[in-house]
Amino acid sequence: MRQKFLDYAGSVVLGLSDAVVSITGALAGLSWSFHDSKIIGFAGAVIGISAALSMGASEFLSEREEGVKSPITSGLFTGGAYLAAAALLVLPYFVIPDPISAFWVVAVIAVAIVAAYAWYVSRHKEGSFFSRFGIMIGVCLFVGVLSFLFASGFQLLTGIEI
Repeated sequence: MRQKFLDYAGSVVLGLSDAVVSITGALAGLSWSFHDSKIIGFAGAVIGISAALSMGASEFLSEREEGVKSPITSGLFTGGAYLAAAALLVLPYFVIPDPISAFWVVAVIAVAIVAAYAWYVSRHKEGSFFSRFGIMIGVCLFVGVLSFLFASGFQLLTGIEI
């Protein structure tokens, strides 16, 4: 199983990094815009499930076009990694009533997901843990900050507050 995971590490990192970036970014925007953790958790879960299905299907189609040996396996690894990460990221909103506190737990979970992936792959493939970790965290932070700014600006522009 370890070799299969490593053979599909690109598909796994696609699912994990996309989930960490997009779900954390969406949750950042929602957390500072809405004041009900359960609504944020519900919205995050719907986004996560839809995006996991979309990512898995897109990876399948992409790998099929590239002539990869098993595009179905690639799609399953991508979609499964996305779904697992999304589930971990939205969970705090169902157990922590304060959305801002829940988001800080999400941030810790996101860092842990990235660190675990970077550590595992660095042990079994060429490349530095710190390089992998730094790049993935940098991208996550960049998108998270942009998402927060977008949500804040959109909220000011529309006056919508829930």
